Amino acid sequence: MKTFDEYEKELIANALLQYKGIKNRNEIVADKLGIGRATLYRKISKYNLV
Repeated sequence: MKTFDEYEKELIANALLQYKGIKNRNEIVADKLGIGRATLYRKISKYNLV
């Protein structure tokens, strides 16, 4: 069974891949996930998704 952090990491990684190559990708991904951009950046850093 996945932990919440594992699920969240996978969800964010998949969303980032879906919008790869789009200029304002992080803004779109944050909006689709219902979180702020600052929160998205913090989670990208937390899960080493850069």
